[in-house]
Amino acid sequence: MMVLKISTVLLAFVLGADHQVPTTSLHPPIVLRDRGGELVMDSGQPISTSVSCGKCHDTDFIQRHSYHASLDIDRTVDVGSLDGYRPWDYGRGGVGRWNPLTYRYLTPPGQQTLRMGIADWIRLQGRWHIGGGPALRGFGQVPLDEQVASSDVSSVDPNHQVFDPKDGQLRAWDWQQSGVVEMNCFLCHVDHPDNAARIEQLEAGKFGWANTATLAKTGLVEPSGEGWTYHRDAFEEDGSVTTEHLPLRKPTSAHCGQCHGLTHDGEEPLELKLSLRQWSTATKGQVFSAQRISDSAANIEGKEELTRPWDAHAQAMLDCRSCHFSINNPAEFRSSDRNRPKHLSYEPRRLTLSEYLRQPSHQFAKGQTAQGSIAGHLAGTMRRCEDCHDAPSTHDWLPYQAVHFERLSCEACHISQSFAPAIEQVDWTLVDTNGQPPTDWRGWKRDANGQALVTGFEPVLLPRSDLNGRARLFPINLVSVWYWVAGAEQPLPVRESDLQRAFLPNGIYHPELAAVLDADDDGQLSRRELRLDTSDKVAVAKRLLTEIGVSQPHIVGELQPYELHHGVGPGRDAIRDCEACHAKTSRLTQPISLADYLPGGVMPSPIGGTDVIFAGSFNDGPTEGESNTSLSWRPNLREADFYVLGHDDWPWVNVLGVLSILGTLIGTMIHAGLRIRHGRWWLDHDHPLESEQ
Repeated sequence: MMVLKISTVLLAFVLGADHQVPTTSLHPPIVLRDRGGELVMDSGQPISTSVSCGKCHDTDFIQRHSYHASLDIDRTVDVGSLDGYRPWDYGRGGVGRWNPLTYRYLTPPGQQTLRMGIADWIRLQGRWHIGGGPALRGFGQVPLDEQVASSDVSSVDPNHQVFDPKDGQLRAWDWQQSGVVEMNCFLCHVDHPDNAARIEQLEAGKFGWANTATLAKTGLVEPSGEGWTYHRDAFEEDGSVTTEHLPLRKPTSAHCGQCHGLTHDGEEPLELKLSLRQWSTATKGQVFSAQRISDSAANIEGKEELTRPWDAHAQAMLDCRSCHFSINNPAEFRSSDRNRPKHLSYEPRRLTLSEYLRQPSHQFAKGQTAQGSIAGHLAGTMRRCEDCHDAPSTHDWLPYQAVHFERLSCEACHISQSFAPAIEQVDWTLVDTNGQPPTDWRGWKRDANGQALVTGFEPVLLPRSDLNGRARLFPINLVSVWYWVAGAEQPLPVRESDLQRAFLPNGIYHPELAAVLDADDDGQLSRRELRLDTSDKVAVAKRLLTEIGVSQPHIVGELQPYELHHGVGPGRDAIRDCEACHAKTSRLTQPISLADYLPGGVMPSPIGGTDVIFAGSFNDGPTEGESNTSLSWRPNLREADFYVLGHDDWPWVNVLGVLSILGTLIGTMIHAGLRIRHGRWWLDHDHPLESEQ
C-alpha cells in the first residue's frame, strides 16, 4: 500500500500538479433502493440514499452528525434572543441567521407572517445544501412527508406552507407529491456528480428526484417526463450497480467547490465568473487551484509575471480533506492538540477502521472565522498553519518572532492580495427587472478596449479575537449591504416579492419611481441610475412600499467581514519588507473602499457575532444623511491596543522620551558640577596626612 501511494505521488509529480491520476474505486457494488426498500430498477421510484447506503453505513447517524446537513437547525433559539445579532435572527447557523447577500429568511415556527417556508427555502437555497436536516425533517423530528399537516392555512406553518408572491396568499405544500431531500451521498462521493441536474430538480420542486438526478452523468438514469428512467442494462440482476457505472470515492476539492467556491484541477485554463453561486470566491476572491495564474483564461493585470499558483497548498497536492477531515477519523485523530481533552497529552481512544466505516462522522474539522458561524462548538478542530509548519525555523530573518506570531495571523503576510474580484457593495433598496439588487465588485475595471480587466485587491487587516483570547490581525474583505426593514416593535426585512410589487408592478418600474430615478431623462434606467441617493428618491420608494401595506419601511446598512484563508502563495511571495507595516505609510492603515454611494444616506453598522474588532473609522467625507458620496473604512489599530514601531506616533511616548533625555542631561550636569565643586574644595584646603608624609 505504501509503495502504491509513493508511486502515485511520483506519477503526479512527473505529469504535473494539474494532472489527475486515475483512481480505482474499492467500493463494492451497491444495491439502489427507494424509500420503501424496493429495487428502483423495478419500482421506478427515486433512489433513497438513506436506504441504499444504509446497508453498510449508519446513514441516520451520519445525517444527525453533519452540520452541512443540519445547518444548526437543531441549535436555534427564540427570535431576537441573541445578543449582538439582528432582531429577527434565531440562530448562529445557516438556518437561523439571515443572510442579506442572498436575501433569504426561513420563517421559524410561531411567526405571524410567512416569508419563506421549508419548501421555498429548498427551492431557493437547496443548491448550497447537501440535503437532510431541514430539507428532510423541517422544524420537526420526523420526515416532512410523514408529518400530519393542518388543513388550516389561516395560521402560519413553515413546515407545510409556502408563500405565493403573485397574490400574497399562503399555499399548502404537498410533500407526498414533491418528496423530501435526503442527505445526498452521491454529490460528494460520485466521481462526476451532475450538480446542475440536481439543482434543476430542486428549483422545480421535484425534491425526491434531486439525489437521483445527481447520477445523470453515470449512464444509470435519464430524464423522462416528470421523472427519471433507469437504464436496466446498467443494473445487475440483483438490482446492484458495479463501480464501473457508479464509481464511489473519497471527496475531492472539486466536490467541495460545488457549493463553497471556485476550485480547479484540470489542464484547461481557469475562468473567473462574477456569481454568488461560487460563494467563497464571490465574498473573498478565493480560488483553490494548482494552476499558475499566468496560465488562466482570465484577463488579469500583469498576468505574464504572475507565475505563482492560485493556491500553494493546491499545488502541493493538498485538498479540502487535508484540513477539514472527519473529526472521528482514526487516521486524523491526533492531527492537532485542539482535538483532544486539554488534560491529556495523548488520546488512546479511537475507532477501529470498521467502526469508522460504519459511523463516519460528517462533522468536519473547522476553523474559527468571522463568517463561519455554523457549528461554533467545533471551531478550532481543524489544522492551523502552525500544526504543519515550523514557523520559527523558517522565519529566522524575522526580528522579534514571538511578538509577530502573537499579533499576526500567518495569513496577514501570506495572503496580502487576492487575484480575483470579490463583492464590495450590495444594494437591496432597489431591484432590477430581474429582481436582483445592484451589486458592485472590487478588484476589476474596464481596460482601454472596454474589456473587463481583473486587478485584484488588497484585503484590509483587522484584529479578531481567536479561541485563545488573543487579538490577531487577519486579512478581511468588508462587504457593505443595504436593505429595507419593516416595522419597529418586531422588525423584519421587507420581502423580496414586496420590493417587486412596489417598484416593478407588471415587470416594469413604477412610473413615479422611474421618473425620479431617470436623471438624464432618456426614458431608460442605467445601472448608475438605480440608486436611492437623494431624499426625493427615498421618499418616493418609501411611499410606494407603504401603499402596498409595508409598515414603517426604513433603510438599514450593514458591514460584513469575510476572512481570507485560502489563496496562499509561495513563501517567496509573502511580505518580508519591514517598511510595509512599520513605515508611516503602513499597509496596516490602508483604507478599503466600501461603496460608491450611500443608499438613503444611511451609514452601515458592523454586524455582531463575528469576534472582529472594528478598530478604525469611516472616511471623513460622508456623514449621516448624505447619499451621493463614496465610503471607505480606514483601520486604526491603536484603538485595539496595537502599537507598531516606526508607524505609530504616540505623544506620551515622545514626552517620556524627551523627559528621559532631559533627566539624563540634568543628572549628568549635576553630577559633574558636584565633582568639580568637590575638587576645588580639596585644592583650597590643607591635608594633614599629606603634610606629614
